Amino acid sequence: MFELFEMPFRFVIQYYADDWLFIQKYQFSIDGKAYEFVPDKVDSDNGDGGYIWEWCDQNINSSNVDLIEALANAKEAKIRFVGRSMFRRKLFLRKKLGILKEHLIFIKLWVESFKYLFLPTFKRLV
Repeated sequence: MFELFEMPFRFVIQYYADDWLFIQKYQFSIDGKAYEFVPDKVDSDNGDGGYIWEWCDQNINSSNVDLIEALANAKEAKIRFVGRSMFRRKLFLRKKLGILKEHLIFIKLWVESFKYLFLPTFKRLV
């Protein structure tokens, strides 16, 4: 469904703590199944009384949509922020997974309506 074009929606992962990880990748355990996401770029900043932020911000596309769908439909999910020499684990709250599921439903509806409005263009792409 998402392979025809890059989505105008973003996939953002944020880490906020008092110690640097210098994140290189993210590993997920979603309902017991392992996933890995290696971002193109991780940005960082600091302030707020010694706290730091590390985050990635990328388009949703065919390379990460399976991970997003698995997260949105998960009963239990954990993330591991993997840095240069250490890592941190976090458990996703059910409420956050529910919000992600609502966003994914919106994205799918948006894609379907976009296809309907521009059907002649999509027929030429296929």
